[in-house]
Amino acid sequence: MADGRILMMDLSVLEKVDARSEYIATLKDCDVKVGGVNPSDFVPSINMSRWNDECWLNVKSTNLGIGEKEVFDGKCVSLQLRNERHRYYVDKSNNLEYEIVLQSRPVSNQIELELAFSKGLEFCPQPPVSTNDVRVPEDVRDSYAVYCKHSNNRYKSGKFCHLYRIAAMDQLGHSRWCKQEIKDSLWTIILPQDFLDTATYPITVDPVLGYDTIGASTQRVYNTMKMGASFMSPAIAGIATLFHAAISSVGSPPNQKFAIYDTDQATENPGGKPLIDGVEMTNPSVSDDNQVAAQGGAIAASTKYWIGTICQSGNNYVKCDFIGNPWIGSGTTYAAEWTAMFGPGTDWGGFCFSIWVDYEAAGGISHPILSGEGIHSIQDLIVR
Repeated sequence: MADGRILMMDLSVLEKVDARSEYIATLKDCDVKVGGVNPSDFVPSINMSRWNDECWLNVKSTNLGIGEKEVFDGKCVSLQLRNERHRYYVDKSNNLEYEIVLQSRPVSNQIELELAFSKGLEFCPQPPVSTNDVRVPEDVRDSYAVYCKHSNNRYKSGKFCHLYRIAAMDQLGHSRWCKQEIKDSLWTIILPQDFLDTATYPITVDPVLGYDTIGASTQRVYNTMKMGASFMSPAIAGIATLFHAAISSVGSPPNQKFAIYDTDQATENPGGKPLIDGVEMTNPSVSDDNQVAAQGGAIAASTKYWIGTICQSGNNYVKCDFIGNPWIGSGTTYAAEWTAMFGPGTDWGGFCFSIWVDYEAAGGISHPILSGEGIHSIQDLIVR
């Protein structure tokens, strides 16, 4: 964010493309490009793509000038645009830091960035506070999780990226959180006016683009309810082979169960539907990819199923994001699961869990991944 912080970071990831004003990096399996293809015309934009460009997002400043030339010191790309200096670099967490440095008090307290993106991306605002059962880190509050509506073998939980909470810091190190709004194709950053009036310039505004496909918040997993949501299977029949879960903390005992149930294709409620696959994960750890082998439950092509979990202690936390659509739970006990038939299903909350299932097509032809909690109730699913 501030110049002093940059010195502590490894910024060697961005690489310049020959004969272009373009800089590239691969961050957590996401292809990132900064700038443009014209060697004499650097465009203040960021383009990110995943899954062979099936999903992509472009972020571009609306403060365009003429004749500016970018500066690249081997680590950081910077460009002067009137009263703003735009800086791009990669931090040690493999996130792209995009800084907008205001060198004097601006006319407006709003910074506008243009968005262009592939069909199917959903920008989901995150809650401003935590609760007893949902932990939302400070830099995640009032941020945006970006999810993909597509359902196929590369999307795991369906998360594309995360636009974290934005901070502004002045020359003396005083900082404030900024508001942000995304509407249609415009991303607006709103700085506190009183901060702009009293700050010592320059001010650095810090939109962080995170490339993790795991949820940024955490949800408690109960021992009195199985909780989960529906997913759409790929367009070819096969079997479930491996459950995955991103777990942020564990209770005692830490054991956790995972299952797939059939579900109503119209309402996505599994109430009264049969069990497809169910297993227990013993002694899971704090990890973004705990795994346990499935039992080979048969999965039909292009069909909705419920995937979910229950915890023995009632004190494990699984990573999640808020997407505004309910997950579905059913009162039960850990010892009773998994039952042959799902009990009455009830809609709860709006969080999607970082849980997914490896899937093997009939005959062992391929080994794709079933998208799970990330895309459960989003409308207009696109199934390849």
